[in-house]
Amino acid sequence: MRLAYAQALLDCKLGKRNSSIDRQVNRFLLLTIQNSQAMLMFECKVKEMRTIVLDNKLLPRVDDLIFKAIFADPKHQNILRGFLQSVLDIPKEEYDCLEIIDPHSRLNCMNDKESILDIKLKTKSKKIIDIEMQVQTTSILKSRVIYYTANMLHEQLKIGDDYGRLKKVISILIVAKHPLIKEDDKYWHKYLLYDKQANSTFSDLLEIHTLELRKLPANSDGSNLWKWMEFFKTESKEELEMLAESDAALKKAVFKFKELSYDEAFRLQLEARDKFRQDQLARERDREEMGLKKGRAEGLQEGIEKGIKKTALSMLADDMPVSTISKYTGLS
Repeated sequence: MRLAYAQALLDCKLGKRNSSIDRQVNRFLLLTIQNSQAMLMFECKVKEMRTIVLDNKLLPRVDDLIFKAIFADPKHQNILRGFLQSVLDIPKEEYDCLEIIDPHSRLNCMNDKESILDIKLKTKSKKIIDIEMQVQTTSILKSRVIYYTANMLHEQLKIGDDYGRLKKVISILIVAKHPLIKEDDKYWHKYLLYDKQANSTFSDLLEIHTLELRKLPANSDGSNLWKWMEFFKTESKEELEMLAESDAALKKAVFKFKELSYDEAFRLQLEARDKFRQDQLARERDREEMGLKKGRAEGLQEGIEKGIKKTALSMLADDMPVSTISKYTGLS
C-alpha cells in the first residue's frame, strides 16, 4: 500500500489522475490517522497508569540515593540549609557558603561497602558536617559514628600542624527504622564532650546528633525539625503537600522529590541498585550455606576418625594383634 501511495504522489506530480489510486491513497491516509490516534490513546493510558502508581506509592525519602539526590544537589542548597538550621545551633551566617564535599561518592556506586559517609560539607568558617541516613541499625553503629566523627578531626591535620587549626566537626545520624537510643523516647539527641556532674563542657570541637524516625510523635511539637522528620517518614501524599505549604525549604524539597518520583531513569537506577543488593544478599546466604555444609562434612569426618581411633585403642586393650586392628580400622 505504501508503494501505491508513493506511485499516486508521483502521478499527481505528473498530472495523472486515477480514481482507483485515489481511493487507495485515501484509505492509506485514513489507516494512518486511525493508527496514530490509537497510539496516542495508548501512550496517554500508559502515562495515566504510571501517574496512578506514582501517586499511590511514594518513593522512600530514607533511601540513601534519594536522600542524596535531594540534599546534595548544589543547585538546591536552600533545601540542605533549611534542614541543617532545624537541627544545629550555629550562627546563620555559617550557611551563607556551604561547600558539599564529593556529593556523588555513593550516588553512582553500587557497592555500599566502598563508602560510609552520605553527605559531607563545610560551612563558611570551615566547620565540617556529615549527614548520614541509616535504614538499619547494627550493634556497632554507635562505635562507627564515633570513629568517623573523630576521623573528621584527625584528617584535618598533617604531621607538625598546629592543633589550633582544628575546626569543629558535627555528625548528624538519621535512623529510619530501629531504635538507637533505648534509654528514652526522645527522637532527637545532641551529644558533646560533657561532664554531667560538673555541668561542664570539655570542648565543642566534636558534636553528634541522632534523629530517630521511629520515635517521632504523631502530633507536631511545633518545631521545624519535626516537620523535616515527618518529611522523611510520611507515606501520605496529602501530608507532603501540607508540609510543603508550611515552610519554603520544605516546599522545594517536596518539589525536588516529585521530580525524582517521575524520573524514569532515576527509578531504573534505584531498581538496579536494589537488584544488586538482593543478589549480594543471595550470594552471602549461599556462601553461608556452603560453609555450614562443609563444616558438617568436616565434623562428620572428624567424628568418624575419632571413633576409629577409639575402637583401635579398645582392641589394643583386649590384646588383639596389631595386624587385625589395622585390617578392620584401616590404621597403620
